[in-house]
Amino acid sequence: MTPFMSQVRSLLHTRAATPVSGKTERRLSFRLRNYWEDLRGGAAYPALGDVKPEDISDIWPWCFVISAQGRFPPYEFHYLGGNFATYSSLYLGGERDSIADSTLMDKALEKLPEVFELGTPVYVEEEIPRFDRRRLLMRASLFPLSDDQFHVNFVIGAANGKLV
Repeated sequence: MTPFMSQVRSLLHTRAATPVSGKTERRLSFRLRNYWEDLRGGAAYPALGDVKPEDISDIWPWCFVISAQGRFPPYEFHYLGGNFATYSSLYLGGERDSIADSTLMDKALEKLPEVFELGTPVYVEEEIPRFDRRRLLMRASLFPLSDDQFHVNFVIGAANGKLV
C-alpha cells in the first residue's frame, strides 16, 4: 500500500474517540464501526472471541450478536442488549394486527442475510412513520465476524432511534 493510500485509509477509519469538529463521535453506528475496524486490524474479519464487552460498555446495551444458524427469523441471539431488546415489542403500527406488523427490531435486522451472504458491513438509516403521526428516526449497523476468516459465523450489530 502506498503512503498516500495509507493516509486515505487512516482518514476514512477515524477512531470513535477522535474529535469530529471539536466533538467526540456520538453516533452509535460509527462508534461500533470504529471498534470493529480496530478489532479487525489487517484481517478480513474480527472473531467473536475478539469482542470484549468491557471495551464498549457504553454502547453494549444497544448491541446484539447473532449466530449464523439464526440468520433468518427466528434469530438465534448469542447476545441481546437490554436497550436493543426494548425494540422487540414496539410495533410500528401500534397494534399487532395492523398493516405495519413489524417491530423496530425487525427493521434493524432486515439486512442481516446480506451481511451473512456478502460478508460486508451494512448500515440502515430510516425515517419510519408511526401510527400516532410521529416519526421514528432509526439507525442500525451490522458487522460480520468470522472465527476462520472465510465464513461469517456471527454478526455484531447495534441499533437505536428517537421519536420526533
